[in-house]
Amino acid sequence: MTAMPIPSPGSSWTGWRLSSPSGRLSRMSYVAWIRSRLGPRKIILAYSTVILHDSAGCVLLQRRTDLPVWGIPGGVLEPDETVEACARRELAEETGLEAGPLSLVGLYTSPRYDVAYPNGDEAQQFTICLTGRVTGGRMQVDGEESAEQRFFPPDALPLEEMPGWYRQMWADLEGGNGPALDRPESAGADAPTMLDLLPDEPGLLAPVVAVVIRRADGRVLLGETPSGLWPPAAAMRLGESAVETAARLALQRAGVRPRESRLLGVISGPRRDFAHVVGAGRPVVAVLLVDVGRTAGGIWEEAGVLRASGGLSARLAAAVEGPAFLG
Repeated sequence: MTAMPIPSPGSSWTGWRLSSPSGRLSRMSYVAWIRSRLGPRKIILAYSTVILHDSAGCVLLQRRTDLPVWGIPGGVLEPDETVEACARRELAEETGLEAGPLSLVGLYTSPRYDVAYPNGDEAQQFTICLTGRVTGGRMQVDGEESAEQRFFPPDALPLEEMPGWYRQMWADLEGGNGPALDRPESAGADAPTMLDLLPDEPGLLAPVVAVVIRRADGRVLLGETPSGLWPPAAAMRLGESAVETAARLALQRAGVRPRESRLLGVISGPRRDFAHVVGAGRPVVAVLLVDVGRTAGGIWEEAGVLRASGGLSARLAAAVEGPAFLG
């Protein structure tokens, strides 16, 4: 990828171009734009990564240029880009390869996986890991984000040279227990969300957690929103994990803190589901399921209400009983 220009501080994101007060238009990345607004301070960034296998079952790793490690291809989502589209774009740009169908490995948001880049930028991850197989392309090193890449046999991965989050992604894929989640890790009540750092900013990609709270009788908790009845949702706080956001929501709305959570799916791209949570911003949403037993209060509906409403709601209902989805 070519180097992107540094934007002026008063600029607002308008898609693939930046519109500055002077009226000058420049191509730029989301990372360049948000760093122009918030500087190097720690922020939450949404990433998409791909564990890619070849026909022999070997795993593609790249030796990165920004960090002295072996890693998995991937990068930061751009506005209106889906998680899957981001994964495929990064594969093409960084490796020259194409993948077939992609499935969820897990969601990685723990502050244990915070990244400090050599230029001083700091980030908490909201990383969606996918997996698939090579179907085409020609492997090449881009020279900008990767210095070397190769396929490793699964029993010969350089685990000691891989950061903890990549090792965990591989362990979760090998474990085969469905989409993985981090453990609950809390932040203080005054910890900011990305919406607090950049309020009413239409260019912001805001990591959001929606939670399908299910009682012992199978009914789910829904709330009134401008778009109708929806599961509770909130922006993730800086310093907490997505599982903790879901637990916080369940405690607030149902009065019970759940013991376990399950990842139902991820919503990203241009669709505006859960727009009531982020205002002018653009949400990238992890949807979790928690079971809380029998509680009182709130609007508790049968899961069929979600299924009958069609669209995303129907996919949520189907994911409660079936495989996780990418939306």
